[in-house]
Amino acid sequence: MSGDKPEDKFYDNTIAMIGCFRDIYVRLYKAKLTTIPDGVFGLAIGYIEACNHQTMIKVFIDRSAQYWQDLGTNTELFIKESFPKYIRVIFADLPENVIGSMASVFEKKLLHPDEIEELTTFIMAQIKVSIRYVHYQMGPIWKDLNNGKGIQKVYTRSYKVEDIMINPKSLAKIFRLKTPLEWPSAPV
Repeated sequence: MSGDKPEDKFYDNTIAMIGCFRDIYVRLYKAKLTTIPDGVFGLAIGYIEACNHQTMIKVFIDRSAQYWQDLGTNTELFIKESFPKYIRVIFADLPENVIGSMASVFEKKLLHPDEIEELTTFIMAQIKVSIRYVHYQMGPIWKDLNNGKGIQKVYTRSYKVEDIMINPKSLAKIFRLKTPLEWPSAPV
């Protein structure tokens, strides 16, 4: 484990997710359903290990935020219909033959239901950690907005990806975060 910060949890989860992809590809390679050998995943882990954790999570957010609403509200449909496109966007830095092979696994429906569930769990975890990261980047504070409601939870900054304004509070509800977003202690 790297640490408790969202970007460190994101990194750890990414390494674990690559391991999951590797297990799937070993099965598919042995069955002659893919041409990507096991060694590619060792290279991917080496690449990830060399990456700055904060850069990794920012790139993921920039590339995936446009899908979060759909993924959170209808996960099963998203995985069945949009995941190949999602993979091409999220993993755009990988060689095309690797991305194409990953996407084709979903397009050809080569995954077992338990493998789909495991990958979905990883993706959902990545998004949940990213929501927490965005929350912290937005500078949560307590402030009296002089609107007669007293001291309220507010953000000091916004977080925008392309034309999408990310709202951690609403995303936390959609993705049913188990622990609430943390705010500094309320002033007394």
